[in-house]
Amino acid sequence: MMRRSIKLFLGNLRYEMLRVFSSWKIYSCFFLYIILIFTAVKMDTNLAVQAYGGLDIITGLSNLNKLLVITAAFPVATIYYDDIIDNYAKQVVLRSNKSSYILSKIVVCAIISFLISFAALLTYSIVVAFKRGIGIGVVYPGNVFYDYAYGRMPFMALFAKAFLFSIVSSVYAVLGLALSAVMTGKFVAVAAPLFMNMLMEQIGNIMPKELRLFNIQDGNSAYGLGTSGTLIVSIVVVAGYILLAGIFFSYYVRKRIKDEIN
Repeated sequence: MMRRSIKLFLGNLRYEMLRVFSSWKIYSCFFLYIILIFTAVKMDTNLAVQAYGGLDIITGLSNLNKLLVITAAFPVATIYYDDIIDNYAKQVVLRSNKSSYILSKIVVCAIISFLISFAALLTYSIVVAFKRGIGIGVVYPGNVFYDYAYGRMPFMALFAKAFLFSIVSSVYAVLGLALSAVMTGKFVAVAAPLFMNMLMEQIGNIMPKELRLFNIQDGNSAYGLGTSGTLIVSIVVVAGYILLAGIFFSYYVRKRIKDEIN
């Protein structure tokens, strides 16, 4: 039974990934993301910043974060809405089961938004590092990434910084997916990640620093840990957010599918 469930999930996940990668959206958003990064850094400073300094600017600009959230989530923002319009969800569930369908949606949403963000940030980092250097001189003692920056592979500091920013993008994408299951409509689905980003910013003001998404995407110093520890704890916190959003999404999708089948 377990083996069959895994097989069904992997089959659904494979098909979902093929749907995303066969669309123009993912490639357009990847290049748009890179353009937004270079434009934002140039607008913020006239100086020729190095790679780490550029990432620092990107992760610290709240208005830019909103644009990047939309860009990373756009290729998967309407994956559930499109299924409802095309009556695809009902067909998939009848061929497999609700759990594998729902889980594949959540996973592909998180993976794609992460990949767009992470690949674009790494592309920026590599290009700028080759031109101007990594720029670890701006990483001071007490900074979360200090141990990586002054370790054997300084580039890993850029890798870690890009990774943390990108996993938070996954949270907003899945939160948007959950909202699209409650309030149907194409505009709602596309705008949902942005809305959730703005909502989480407001909620974050009254939450413990350890749980604030904005702190995580910039390297949460509230953990009082080095880079590796910060990465591990951040992944756990992000996984918790995605799990909660997934449960919310699952509840409404199961309810809708049950009504349609019955």
